[in-house]
Amino acid sequence: MRLNYTRVCFYALALLLGVLPAVAQETLLLNGEWQMGEGRNYQKTVDVPGIHCNPTEMNADTLWYRREVVLPKGNWKYATLELKGARFAPAVYVDGELASRTDGGMAPTFHLLKGKGVKPGRRITLEVALSSLKTLSPLDASYIAVSDHWRSNISSSLWDDVQLHVHGTDHVVDVIPDADVSNKELGLTFFVDNVDGNHAEGQYKIEISDRQRGNLILTSEGAYHSGKNSIRLSYKGKLTEWTPEHPQLYQLTVTLKKNRKICDQTVRKLGLKQLEVRDKQFFLNGHPYKLRGGSITWHRWMRTEEGAKYGYDADWFRREIIGRMKERGANEINFHLGLAPTRLLNLCDEEGVLVRYEWSFFHGISATESSCKEQYARWLSSSMEHPCAAYYYPYNETSGKDVQKAWNALNDVLADYPPLVLAHRDVLHLHKYWWSIFENLGVYYDSYKQFEKAVMADEFGGNYLNREGDYGGYPAVEESFLRFCGRDNTREQRFRQQCLSTGKIAEYWRRTDVAGWTPYTIISSHEDGNNWFLGSLGDGNPMPVWDSMTAAWSPMAVSLDIWDVNYASGQTLSIPLHFFNDLSTDRELMAEVSVVGKNQEVYASFTHRKQSPAFSHLIDTISVTLPNIAGEYTLRAELLSPPDNIARPVVSEWTVRVFQPTMPTAVGNCRIFLPEEEQELRDLFMSLNLTSVDRLDDANLVVLSSPTWKRISAGDKSVGNQIEEAIGKGISVVMLDVGPQTLGKGYPIEGQSLKSLLNPPSVSNPRLLSYPLFGSIILNFKESAEAETNILPDRSNNSLWSRLPDGYRGMWNGLRGCLAVPAWELEVQGVNADLFLEQWAARGADVQSVKSGRPYYAYELHGYYEYSDKADDYMAKQRLHDQVMQKIEDAPSLAVFINPDIPIKTTDLASGYRNANAGMAERMVRMVNAGKNLTKVPVIGIMFGSGKGNLIVSQLLTAGRLSPHNTMGKAFARRFDGTAVQMVLNMMEQALESGSKP
Repeated sequence: MRLNYTRVCFYALALLLGVLPAVAQETLLLNGEWQMGEGRNYQKTVDVPGIHCNPTEMNADTLWYRREVVLPKGNWKYATLELKGARFAPAVYVDGELASRTDGGMAPTFHLLKGKGVKPGRRITLEVALSSLKTLSPLDASYIAVSDHWRSNISSSLWDDVQLHVHGTDHVVDVIPDADVSNKELGLTFFVDNVDGNHAEGQYKIEISDRQRGNLILTSEGAYHSGKNSIRLSYKGKLTEWTPEHPQLYQLTVTLKKNRKICDQTVRKLGLKQLEVRDKQFFLNGHPYKLRGGSITWHRWMRTEEGAKYGYDADWFRREIIGRMKERGANEINFHLGLAPTRLLNLCDEEGVLVRYEWSFFHGISATESSCKEQYARWLSSSMEHPCAAYYYPYNETSGKDVQKAWNALNDVLADYPPLVLAHRDVLHLHKYWWSIFENLGVYYDSYKQFEKAVMADEFGGNYLNREGDYGGYPAVEESFLRFCGRDNTREQRFRQQCLSTGKIAEYWRRTDVAGWTPYTIISSHEDGNNWFLGSLGDGNPMPVWDSMTAAWSPMAVSLDIWDVNYASGQTLSIPLHFFNDLSTDRELMAEVSVVGKNQEVYASFTHRKQSPAFSHLIDTISVTLPNIAGEYTLRAELLSPPDNIARPVVSEWTVRVFQPTMPTAVGNCRIFLPEEEQELRDLFMSLNLTSVDRLDDANLVVLSSPTWKRISAGDKSVGNQIEEAIGKGISVVMLDVGPQTLGKGYPIEGQSLKSLLNPPSVSNPRLLSYPLFGSIILNFKESAEAETNILPDRSNNSLWSRLPDGYRGMWNGLRGCLAVPAWELEVQGVNADLFLEQWAARGADVQSVKSGRPYYAYELHGYYEYSDKADDYMAKQRLHDQVMQKIEDAPSLAVFINPDIPIKTTDLASGYRNANAGMAERMVRMVNAGKNLTKVPVIGIMFGSGKGNLIVSQLLTAGRLSPHNTMGKAFARRFDGTAVQMVLNMMEQALESGSKP
């Protein structure tokens, strides 16, 4: 396999007396000015490497580069050109004649230069021709996935270094180090090829030197032969291992001699490092090691003008990315979907940052197995030059037969390399975009032990903001901010949500002791993840999200384990406080815990100490008493005396509010009928001194909740009859906790354990449940993938937000992450004709067609609609299917949510309109919104007219949160929540507002 291409890592090119020197000198680096143009029409001069064409477009023709090169003098025989990054399928010409052509371009390619002019001291014209992505076969492993064309650089370019190597007939193809830290031994494997196809043989010399002073430390000599050559050296007491904290580098020189003359020499840096997985954790050089990192999607970033500029600026990257990460404690960068340029990998070697080495396969693998095999080999070999290369990610978000294709190729090449940590084989990768573009908060997991492998939580965050702090260009960003921050949200609210979905979730993953965590993304394109900076990247003005990560990145840290938000005045909280010491020495960790007001006034403060052994995670429970004054507060735990290299405060914080429900006057004066089974409501009303009556005729309000709904769902029609009777008598009714109360695919049914969700929860074929209530009123429920934490007022009705704090968005105490709405969508059927029209007009139906009496049908698929006058219209259904497919193509991650092949639902609108004319209600009011684009309506008010009572139907998860006695319990149990009580009181007030019995 290794002899199928020619490679030499040769950095010394000066020649003396016709013999290659024994000591490496200067690399012949061919970066700099090249002429460039499409179709071999050279029209401009560009600086290589770089992005030189419009990155949003595929080149119209083959892209050509040209420059003159003076070849080194000396006694060499062959020259090999190394293109470290040349997309796509580079062909190399010497003096106008084709010398070499190969597939690929994501990993380095190697080109043996041919031609009469390729001789020492000669001047040649070198040309590189790059195919357009438009003409590149999808069977090529460097082909950019179609699902990435709209957000990544799709132009052709020499995007990484260009180097020229001169050598003899025998030359070094690969050098592969393998450190055995337990035995303090270094294994070195080097592969030798003979260009003429003969057997290679001669003497080798291995030298390991100090990079700064050049002092020789270790050496070894022996005979080499064609193919694989291996040696082992003891380095005990002579060399030290490379770590992010101490990135010790050496110089490695491999020299080949034949007949006492040097025929080849390769010089490279060397770092001794051994990363492995044991007991579902990473170990670096024999010690436990958490990977605490962030993501850089370099090739997507190159789609932007600033990316093309700063993506090659090593000083900027050292200062603004590596510097900011390390001063907060990060130790890893995920270069997502493709190799980063050599200069950035060199920085990571030198500065001490582990790198996830990733190939560009995304949402499938169209390449052939043979192309995967060839290019995977180049990819792995290139990593051997960089001690920062930590673990390997051969594809992203891919499943099915493509996975087997990738592993067939990998298994054919892995034997040539030391044991490597590979994603999907050794490590499980979780992409949980909680509180952001794809998912609501769903803290399903309690411990890394729930998983079968080591876990890397390597994609979360996903609230992408541009340089002004406004929505990024990703299609799902706006609807997600609506879901969590509401309409007309401010930049401050968006920053806060970004910090929650990134920093707070990172702390959660750290508390579960997973092997590593890497939010997405620090840098990407506008269409994808934007970046974590405001204004020009040159200004280096960080968003608040940077500091939100410090408690998750710092090797010594503290973290508050709290999700509840709403508390009573003066309430004392018991909060788990986590202490992390990822260092190799015992430490005493001190946390200053405080309660801080909105104007930074401190209401309480104390210090908590914890003796923390090396590589430890310990938990204490602390008590914190909240102020008696209603308002918003921040609970803070700050690590005192953090490690010397941590320059930012290590703070874990959570916003809470002190709140006391206020009784609406109308509710305080009303008489309430409660069914016998409503014990929690009875406890609440007793604590509020509300008047309850035993007879319906004595009441002007009826309140029902979960226990009574169980009777309705079991088919007990007497409840519906009682509701109809009450409304007919002018008595209003509030129904709480209606419908199914399940929380989505990730949450257990009572008595069952949590499921392990690797992908976002989805419902491909949702269940539909229907419950006749009374008369024409039917409550319909459609299953959805997730429950909701945030509830917001409808655009036209905010009545239920009276007496609640400014900016109130729900997030009720208990459950896994303050869930407030079950994973079902509520729809009320059978109101009246006008409301029926209003409902379908909002979905895009033509009102006149509905009213005409002629056939008119709606086709629905995953919340998208098409309309037709035919009961089975193939073309309308095809348009609907195409519409859904377009959504998936625009936002490929939606593919895990949406199955475009489920049956399309057909609704007869003409018949529905005729039936609605017999509807009982006069008006329907949407009172609460939730979900993406705020399309869920979990609370609906129905008004039946003068002299009749009103009906408010709520599916909010109030059960377990209304009894004032229920303030304790397990970590994720439902608990008393004063704001939930206020919401119920406000519903009662609105039900009484008009048309009710005095």
